[in-house]
Amino acid sequence: MTALRFLLLEDNPLDAEVVQVTLIDGGIDCDLQRMETRADFVAALETNEFDLILADYTLPGFDGISALEIARNLCPDTPFIIVSASLGEELAIDTLKQGATDYVLKQRLERLVPAVSRALREAQEHLERKRAEAALRQSEAQYRMLFESIDEGFCICEMLFDQNNQPVDYRFLQVNPAFEKLTGLQQATGKTARELVPNLEPFWVEVYGKVVQTGKPIRFENQSIAMNGRWFDVNAFPIGDPKTHQLAILFTNTSARKQTEAALRNSAERLSMALAASKLGDWSWDAATDLVTFSDQAAKIFGIPPGPYMTWGQIQTLLHEDDQEQARLQVEQAIAQHSDYDIEYRVIQPGGSERWVAAKGRAQYGPSEHVIGMLGVVQDITERKQTEQEREHLLARVQSANQTLQRFIEHTPTAVVMLDQEMRYLFASRRWMQEYAPTYTDLRGLSHYEVMNDIPEHWRAVHQRCLAGATERCEEDYYARADGSGHWLHWEILPWYDSGGDVGGIILFTENITERKRANQERERLLERERAAREAAETANRVKDEFLAVLSHELRSPLNPILGWSRLLQTRKLDAAKTTEALKVIERNAKLQSELIEDLLDISRILSGKLSLNVGSVNLTATIQAAMETIRLAAEAKSLEIRTAFAPDVGQIWGDASRLQQVIWNLLSNAIKFTPQGGRIEIELQRLSAHAQIVVTDTGKGISSDFLPYVFDYFRQADSTTTRQFGGLGLGLAIVHHLVELHGGTVQANSPGEGQGATFTIKLPLMLSQSLANQDSDPIEQSLELSGIKVLVVDDDTDTREFVAFLLEQAGASVIAIASAGEVLTVLPQLKPDVLLSDIGMPEMDGYMLLQRVRTLSSELGGQTPAIALTAYAGEIDYQRALSAGFQRHLAKPIEPEELIRTIMSLRMTHTLSTKETG
Repeated sequence: MTALRFLLLEDNPLDAEVVQVTLIDGGIDCDLQRMETRADFVAALETNEFDLILADYTLPGFDGISALEIARNLCPDTPFIIVSASLGEELAIDTLKQGATDYVLKQRLERLVPAVSRALREAQEHLERKRAEAALRQSEAQYRMLFESIDEGFCICEMLFDQNNQPVDYRFLQVNPAFEKLTGLQQATGKTARELVPNLEPFWVEVYGKVVQTGKPIRFENQSIAMNGRWFDVNAFPIGDPKTHQLAILFTNTSARKQTEAALRNSAERLSMALAASKLGDWSWDAATDLVTFSDQAAKIFGIPPGPYMTWGQIQTLLHEDDQEQARLQVEQAIAQHSDYDIEYRVIQPGGSERWVAAKGRAQYGPSEHVIGMLGVVQDITERKQTEQEREHLLARVQSANQTLQRFIEHTPTAVVMLDQEMRYLFASRRWMQEYAPTYTDLRGLSHYEVMNDIPEHWRAVHQRCLAGATERCEEDYYARADGSGHWLHWEILPWYDSGGDVGGIILFTENITERKRANQERERLLERERAAREAAETANRVKDEFLAVLSHELRSPLNPILGWSRLLQTRKLDAAKTTEALKVIERNAKLQSELIEDLLDISRILSGKLSLNVGSVNLTATIQAAMETIRLAAEAKSLEIRTAFAPDVGQIWGDASRLQQVIWNLLSNAIKFTPQGGRIEIELQRLSAHAQIVVTDTGKGISSDFLPYVFDYFRQADSTTTRQFGGLGLGLAIVHHLVELHGGTVQANSPGEGQGATFTIKLPLMLSQSLANQDSDPIEQSLELSGIKVLVVDDDTDTREFVAFLLEQAGASVIAIASAGEVLTVLPQLKPDVLLSDIGMPEMDGYMLLQRVRTLSSELGGQTPAIALTAYAGEIDYQRALSAGFQRHLAKPIEPEELIRTIMSLRMTHTLSTKETG
């Protein structure tokens, strides 16, 4: 087998060698010719033929697009594949639009062999298609030449039917020059037969309609009185798709021949009688000699030797005695009336065998009208007579079978009906009446198409084929009734035969299999749902396992520096600088753990539907700027450029400012995390009709097209492997998506692909009317002093208890710290603290039980003491349960010192004001 010839346009010899090795390893036997310059490339294409062209995109003073244009001009049918290391998606698409067959990146040369194989296969198919088209054009030219040159008339017609599917006319689509000459009809193309010949005989329409309806050709000869009595020898046959109702007609004007034949018939009566029968024997009787002369065939029929040796009387004795008198009378009658006789009788041959004979004859008369002789022909019809007897016997059996069938149809529990040739009902079973004609009491004489006015169209064609003698069946067919109900049927149609042996109509059996069909469909649906549920469960388990592994890693990672630096601090061997650095590391990792826990709590609130918003009017510009401040240091650490474009007078939205700041912070944090050193982040705020639009764009890692649909899913990460480059739980974007939807907005993620950055677009509905009050103004800073405030702290964890007590004492509070809830009930009436700060999870009596007991005490005994729950149970359900138990505030561990002090001050102030109002 000859090796394929490939042309490679590549200036790098090493890359060319890699391409050649890849092709050889892929099993492609090719002769690879490498070119580097434009001139060599053009010269090679002008002097040689190649099976495939491979071209790099970037060449010295030359590029792949230019090479592609040259190849399309010089060898447009040769496949052309771009093989490049620097081809971006847009540029690759552009090369395909310019006519390239495919493109392959050098970094993914494993695609080269499939791409080459596909290109060669498509090129071969294209070549074969062009050859076929050329052959078709040649065939059409030959057909047109034959069509124009034949002497016989030829035309292609389209049959026209009425609404009852009866042929009414036909239209000439094409006619050859001989058509006009033989018919005398001018400019027939596009016109109907009745337009050209208004008084056209119905025969022509009927016979051509039969050709189209039966799909069988018909050859016949007929005379058209409407066309000046012309005779035509016609061969009509269907063509094309039966639905087009087209037929071709090849005809010859035989008028001259018909005239000649008529003359011959008039002058050769004996020949015409011989032509009227087959296997004829002729005889003659001479009255003068009374001898009968037999031909060889006639003598064979009578069982005697040929020749003139028997008299007329002797011949009569050869007839069966039961037929002799009838034959004699018919001959005498024919002689008297000067007419022909045509009789059938039995002949007894000398050996005793009996034969049936059909005989025709005529007397010859002399000048005085007396008989001078007779001429006649005889034919042996014994086999025909036997066939007729057998046919009569068979038809008797058919008639009996039809009667039995009628009784069966009337009484069978099956849905079966018997129809005649006109599709009128003859008999219908009870089941048929129940299924298809429940409103009728008797269907006899009614049309099947009237009763079943919603019958499927394809059944009509089936009926026609069965009326032609075919038997058809269908295992599954759909039937929509007029009442709108749909049914699946199993049916069988077969012809029945009348007493004449012709097709008398059809018998139709049906079985309603709708329930079985529905059961099968339901089983398939259940199987599909089970497969989908199993796949969903497997996916959920995999995602869960991946998430738990990442969660374990992310929660444990900060513990290592926290515990490590804590132990080093306890040795007291660190200098002041290292001590400061250690404390910063501990604080940073503790905050990281706190953020992870907050994300988990937010997801818990979202999944339980209990995430609530503290709504008010929000200035988006201020909210975005506040979020930017929290990530500014992280951006500066990676030398990232942050560009902003805030449109003026965007307006305010109704929402939770802190949650919206969380949304922006999450998007900016992601952008910083996934954008490499020296990259760029752009933040745009603008107004679009009744919405505010925030767009965050980065030049970072980007998002693959496979992961893009799942970017906002809970617990989903593009990379959850142990070798991943970026940390995190993959919850931030899920939280963003939910928070934006809670504000009535939408968020979308877009990315051209990995390594090409990402864009997140948020749309939020604007307030219909803007408040003049500045809802985002900074609150008046309060002094963080707790002087004069008495706080009772209860927590079973010694470290937490001592830390909180120390923190509050440093703020000026008077603190009593105890380890169990039971002690609170003992010291509370005597101590009468201003604030109770309690843990929730404690042995024997938890914080909920403690507050319920406290609230049963009187005011004098401390029953109305303001209480704060400081606990690691930080979910939304824990928040609601704490308030139900009697706590005024709920704070999640770990807590910022300033937040704890402000909460105590706020609660103390609220309680004091409430006491004054009620006092």
